[in-house]
Amino acid sequence: MKSSILLCVALMSVSALAQASSGSVRFSGRIVDPGCTTRLSQQELSLEACPPSAKGAKVAVTALGEGETATLREGGRHGQQLAVAARTMRAGDLSFSERYRLEASQRQPLRGAYLVVVDYP
Repeated sequence: MKSSILLCVALMSVSALAQASSGSVRFSGRIVDPGCTTRLSQQELSLEACPPSAKGAKVAVTALGEGETATLREGGRHGQQLAVAARTMRAGDLSFSERYRLEASQRQPLRGAYLVVVDYP
């Protein structure tokens, strides 16, 4: 009698495993952090409340008019495209902010229209 009960329990266990192994689970979509809040003034680009995933994003500024150029400056770094360094971020921080100075080619105030692109990794 005991052996028939054990055999019955063993068969039930095997059939449950067989049912679990057939089938598939599919997920679609992605998990996304909100982006940085951007503010642009005449001389400064601010990225505020950036999530940790924004570290390494590329910030670029492009002049839309002919003959005009602009440079981003942050500390000793400068160029038309910079990587977000997140230098102010410490372990445990949920967000960080960065500021870039915008300069024309002759270190004069910017004139004309410019396109600022933040490309997240």
